[in-house]
Amino acid sequence: MKHSHVKLLTWLLAIISFTYNVQAQSGDYVTLQGRQFKLKGQDFYPVSMNYIIDIVHNDQYEFHIAPHHSYFNSNYYECGNEQDCFNEIVDDFNTIKSLGFNSIRLVGLEFGAQKQNGTYTTSPAFKSKDNNNTEMITFISSNYANMFSFIQRVLDAAALADIKVQLLVGGKKIDTNSFRGPYLSYLQSIALHFSGNSTLYSYDFKNEPLYFDNKNYSKEEVCNLVEDWHLAIKNNSTYHLTTLGLATSSEVAEWDPGVLKLDFLSFHLYSDSLDIVESEIKWISETSRLPWIIGETSFAASISDTVGQGTLQDQRVFAKATLEITRDCGGSGYSWWMYQDVDWGFPEMEDYFGLVNHQNNPKPASMEFTLFNSDIQGGTCIVPSNYYNFYEYSNYNISGVIKDQNNQPIKNAVIIGWDANWENMAKTYSQYNGQFTLYADTSIKIVRATAVGASVYVNHNATGYLNISLNQFQPVQDITVNNIEIQLGENKNYEASNSINSFNVTVKGNGSSGGECSMKATQIVKLSPGFLAQKGSYFHAYNEPICGACNNFSGFSKIDTKGERPPRPISPKREMPKAPIDK
Repeated sequence: MKHSHVKLLTWLLAIISFTYNVQAQSGDYVTLQGRQFKLKGQDFYPVSMNYIIDIVHNDQYEFHIAPHHSYFNSNYYECGNEQDCFNEIVDDFNTIKSLGFNSIRLVGLEFGAQKQNGTYTTSPAFKSKDNNNTEMITFISSNYANMFSFIQRVLDAAALADIKVQLLVGGKKIDTNSFRGPYLSYLQSIALHFSGNSTLYSYDFKNEPLYFDNKNYSKEEVCNLVEDWHLAIKNNSTYHLTTLGLATSSEVAEWDPGVLKLDFLSFHLYSDSLDIVESEIKWISETSRLPWIIGETSFAASISDTVGQGTLQDQRVFAKATLEITRDCGGSGYSWWMYQDVDWGFPEMEDYFGLVNHQNNPKPASMEFTLFNSDIQGGTCIVPSNYYNFYEYSNYNISGVIKDQNNQPIKNAVIIGWDANWENMAKTYSQYNGQFTLYADTSIKIVRATAVGASVYVNHNATGYLNISLNQFQPVQDITVNNIEIQLGENKNYEASNSINSFNVTVKGNGSSGGECSMKATQIVKLSPGFLAQKGSYFHAYNEPICGACNNFSGFSKIDTKGERPPRPISPKREMPKAPIDK
């Protein structure tokens, strides 16, 4: 996302400063212009591979990085020393590049708590293994030198393979009170430390809060938390981008993509059913104010028909379809989970998500990444057949309508229902007129409804036709600023979700100080004749999606008005009920 921060001593200096900023961003850094990533002045579509790094220790408790131990046939490290392990990583990155990927999402070097003897550490730590698979917990040094050295080595390997890196930077417990301060300090330090590294292109703050956050949050709390993280990077690094790994549209009740202060959104989508994943992508495309990518998706398959979610051909069909619908629905990038098959003890789910098998042979699905062209629009962004009946149930249903505080219908609100024991779940979206029918396999007693940038409704005894009213943040579409003088010491901020037009605006200055004014609009800020920013004043005009201040969401209730939280899905990799692949 391009920003032009200009202190206007004169209009000439403003123009010179703007030109300099554009030139400075035209190098090897990945930037965002609107919804389009850019690299070296050309369009860049991140096609990323999720890749796990381990930290290895030897008998002298010296550390180095290695490919994840479960990538190896033996589940033990086949590289015997630091240089051999580094070479293995470079070889893997070269393989990833040859398969059609231009970037990786780096997993395994997160800042956070680690489990030790069944409980989490109270200070940030990292876990390492040796070649006997013996784990050791080591606390992160106060100047973060040990973590930075591990990350630097991965960036060195990626640079040799000419691929960009997104870093999953936050680990366990980072949103708890005891870790918030340390995590914020770490973000500030890591942003500054790697500010000159153009191989690194973005920071991913947290992984799937739907499964892994640590409390029942209101949307305002989430807004403030993520804004702090975002500013920690932006205040210490000019070019690096920010994101957060949301799971699905079910996150909207708490980690609402409409309140997150980020450069772009990432979504993690898993299901045996293509229709379910495509419905999620369609919803994302219709509701995201920010650029968005698929941060994780995959389909488990092996040469054996008895393990995984389906056949190798099913996996290839899934890869091709999700690549294409992400592109056709306006996504800005795509990431596959993950590089190689593992042996974690979940043969029907997580063990066979790899694009490369244990014998280091690419699976047939890898051809879809080699053949994929992000520049070719394959078709329209379709509405899948199950969009308004997510799991295609028919035994029970409950209907209603969702409107905002102005009695206007809300489209694409997320409605989820459970039985009285929170055991069976159903899900749908509202239509253009706000109406919905929630189809379920069992009788629905609990209904929760919310929308992007809206409050949360919960009914624990839902019966009959539900008339639901949500308070929804609604930024002004267009603003005209006319005949305004901003005096010394005065600060005026204007935000519009479409455009700002200014006429006869003066920002006063006395040569060394002055008034301050910012204008932010999603589409256009137009400075018409009569605009004047005097010497010493400050003026900032830029294009950015409008989220609004976090206190815009202060009246928005928490996820459940009774203080209860629905049980989390049994697996981070499958929120949805099992269903056969259907395309």
